[in-house]
Amino acid sequence: MKTYTISKLAMLAGFLFTSSFANATVFTIDTFAVEKNGTTIFLDEFDDGNPPPSAPNFSNGNPATYFTLGNPGPESTGDRGTLQLDTSQGAETTSAVTGDPILMQRNRLSTNINNEDLSRGLKIDDDILVLGLYDFIAPEANREGYHIRLTDFDSTNPNPNDNVQLGVRRSESGDVSVVFREGDFDNNVFNILGQYALTMSDFAFFDQIALGLYTEANDNSVHAAFALLDYDNVVSDIFWEFDATGNIFDGENWTRAAFFAARAVPEPGSLALLAIGLAGLGFSQRRKGH
Repeated sequence: MKTYTISKLAMLAGFLFTSSFANATVFTIDTFAVEKNGTTIFLDEFDDGNPPPSAPNFSNGNPATYFTLGNPGPESTGDRGTLQLDTSQGAETTSAVTGDPILMQRNRLSTNINNEDLSRGLKIDDDILVLGLYDFIAPEANREGYHIRLTDFDSTNPNPNDNVQLGVRRSESGDVSVVFREGDFDNNVFNILGQYALTMSDFAFFDQIALGLYTEANDNSVHAAFALLDYDNVVSDIFWEFDATGNIFDGENWTRAAFFAARAVPEPGSLALLAIGLAGLGFSQRRKGH
C-alpha cells in the first residue's frame, strides 16, 4: 500500500490546486460593435490577428484602441475572426462589490469622456447600442462568465457608479443564466435586474449568443436583450428582452463600452484544507500499513 510524506502531500495539493486554477473556460467573442444614433461607429470582427489593445479604426477613420486588463488572445485571421478570452490568463484584481479576488480579461473601448463636448464619444444625448456576439459556451467554474458593459470607469474614476452589464454567468450555486446587472462600485452595490435560466440542452442546440445593451437619447435608462442563434436551423432562434432597466449618466454625460470575461480566484484557504485532508489520509494509510 502506498504511503505519502507530508511534503509529497503538500506537493500533490499544490498540483491539484494549480490544475483546478488553470482549468478555466476559454470563451470566444466573434464581434464587438457600437452604434451611435443609428450609425455603426465601431466594428471589431477580430480577424486581423492583433488582439487588444489593438483595434480597428472608428468608422470616421480615426484610430481606436482598447484599455485592456489581462492577456486577451490569440486573435484569429480570415473570414471568421474570433478573439479568445481565457479567464486563467486574466489579470488578478479585486471585486469592487465583494472584495474577493477575481481574474479578469477586460477590454474597454477608448472614447471621448469630455462632459462639455457632446459631439464625440458616447454621450447622454445619443442613442447608443452596444453589441457583443459570442460563441455560446457554458462557463465551467462557479462565478465565471462573459459579458458586455456600459461603464463610467476611467483612470481618474477607479470606483465608477454607473456599470450596466449583460452576460452569461455561472452562479455560486452552479446555475447558468443570462444575467442583466447594474453596479455602483462607489457604494459597493450590485443589483441583478433580471436573469434568464439556461440549460445544458440550450448549449447543445445553439451556436452563438448576441448580447445587446441600448439607451435612448436624454434617457438614463439602459435596456438589455439577447438572442440565441442556431445556424443549422435545427431549432428556432430565441430572442429575449428584459423588462427592468439599468441606469447610467449619474454625475456625468458620458459612458464607455466594454466586453470582458471574469472568474473568481479559488480561495487560498482551500489549498491548506486540501493539504491537511491529504496529509490525514496519508497518516491513516501509514497506520493501516503498519
